[in-house]
Amino acid sequence: MQTHAVVIDCRQGRLRVRGWPNRLRLPPGFQPDGADGEWVGSCSFRRVVRERMQQADVAFADRCELPAVAVPAPPCAPSTVATRTAWLAARQAGVVCGVPAKQGHELAAAAVHAVARPALIVVPDSAAASCWVTALAGFGLLAPVVRVLPAAVAAGQMHWLCDQHELLIVDALDVVPLPRLSALCRDSAAIARLGLAGFVDPRRMLDWSAALGPVLAITRSEGRQTIELRVPLPPAEREPYDAAWHEFLCAYDAWAVGNPAAGFGAFVATARSDVAMRPGLLAWHRALRLAAWNPGKAAVVDELLARHRGQRIVVFTPDRASAYALARAHLVPAITAELPRREREAMVGAFVVGDLRVVVGPRLLDHGLPEAIADVGILVGGGLGPAQRQARLRRVAATGVVYELVGLGTIEVGRARRWGDRRGEWSRIATAGPGASLGVLERQPDGTGRGTDRT
Repeated sequence: MQTHAVVIDCRQGRLRVRGWPNRLRLPPGFQPDGADGEWVGSCSFRRVVRERMQQADVAFADRCELPAVAVPAPPCAPSTVATRTAWLAARQAGVVCGVPAKQGHELAAAAVHAVARPALIVVPDSAAASCWVTALAGFGLLAPVVRVLPAAVAAGQMHWLCDQHELLIVDALDVVPLPRLSALCRDSAAIARLGLAGFVDPRRMLDWSAALGPVLAITRSEGRQTIELRVPLPPAEREPYDAAWHEFLCAYDAWAVGNPAAGFGAFVATARSDVAMRPGLLAWHRALRLAAWNPGKAAVVDELLARHRGQRIVVFTPDRASAYALARAHLVPAITAELPRREREAMVGAFVVGDLRVVVGPRLLDHGLPEAIADVGILVGGGLGPAQRQARLRRVAATGVVYELVGLGTIEVGRARRWGDRRGEWSRIATAGPGASLGVLERQPDGTGRGTDRT
């Protein structure tokens, strides 16, 4: 039988194949490059190219193939072993939905042991990366065998990381934006792939499968209890909030008349450079601050801290001022960027081991707070979108409870509706007030309240 010397290589973030047999069909998307007979395509086609060579009994040289490494076998729970077996049967590709953080670490360690070659683990943020590094070190998996990178960093470096790993693991698929996930999987030359999703999302499963392989398991474990408390603005804050909101709407509506197809981001960009429109933008920020922290929310936080006294509580505040206010009122540590790095790390470490029972701060995700470490989470306000909200929820154990404080009759109601993910995690939405919030919560678990949903 006539054979062809086929060479597979990755250069500049692209898969290059030289000497492709004419009798075999190329994967879709490959284009000829130069006069030496090279074909260029996405790095994700490396597995398809290898399989077609093997099926046709054609000799080939894969220059991307990495040497085997010694990887210790991790101890795994029976459910992890069953999922690993299904992953191997699916030719080392697939997605696991609803997997808890600890089981995800075990499954990743088992996958690295099965492949016995370098692996790249993509996680949502730097705090999750720290948790993964610590967990994998417990299994004896260290760099350079395993590399853990946030999704944003991995996406920017994949053009040269593409052929430096044989196993690609993407954690928290429900948080990683789909365009970024598609780009990561397209630009990686890894043959073995594994996706881990904390939540079960039927709407995105097909997209996950297209990028990482078939859905192997769906775990419907009991989720954390999440309660949205809609807190009325006190009278002293309601009037300035309404005035600021009216000033913003007047400026925004006047701008929208001339820019009907533009979004709110375009308005912000224009207002920053337009002196006449800037007061409207400043009024919008003023309204956000009034809704995010006020005496009404402070009273509800006081009540929640008293109810859960003795439990491990993490409070996400909208800014440093509110964090310091809570720290003074309850004599609890506030973790902010103003503190020295060693002091912040010491506080987080004391909270992890249980020496501290309450920590507050506006950007706790940036200071290495591990996942599933708290019994109670209180989301006072602020935030940067649904991905950060999900990251905050994951800091609370699956058996814990999360309170999300939303200003009643403010922009926060619309944000909570857009950012909230109601896939079975929400238990109740209640209207709360100072001195009566928890009683109202228990008597009227189905109350919804009303609020502004604009911008």
